[in-house]
Amino acid sequence: MRGHRRHRSPGPGLPRALPGPPCCAPPTAWRSLAKVDAQTLLPGNTLRFRAGGRWTGQLSPKGSGTAAEPVVLTSYGSGAKPLIEGGGVVDAAIRISDEHDIVVAGFEVTNSGSGTTPRIGIGATDLGAVTGVVVRDNQVHAIQASNPSAGGIIVSARGERKPGTSMSTTTRSGCR
Repeated sequence: MRGHRRHRSPGPGLPRALPGPPCCAPPTAWRSLAKVDAQTLLPGNTLRFRAGGRWTGQLSPKGSGTAAEPVVLTSYGSGAKPLIEGGGVVDAAIRISDEHDIVVAGFEVTNSGSGTTPRIGIGATDLGAVTGVVVRDNQVHAIQASNPSAGGIIVSARGERKPGTSMSTTTRSGCR
């Protein structure tokens, strides 16, 4: 799957055709976040979510890219940004956990619900160094944020204070 593109399309109907390997054409598009989360992505992989599409739950991809070939999560087509709705039932609508060199671009993200549990829109965490995570051109809103550990975009390096626990080349741009 190295360097291949996969297309994500919610529900019935097929997304518009895009160039790419035949195995990854829109008719074989993955239709659930669980299918994405079950895969191990490789450097250079791109997952494209259809503009105007809507997914509920948590997008938590596995696998890392490299500085030269990041894993890219993005959109395709025209219209509204693909919507990832945490629905207040997950800690983060998009969760990058212990992975590096990943780009998250072009989504609308929400995560609110009842109760006082803190929620996150897009979260990146690592036990060591959070490196090469790029979050750009996303609209993150309607996040249930009742305490300091909640918010729209949260990046954290967990673990003891020791050399190697850090955040670097983690950027956010064009987000609202």
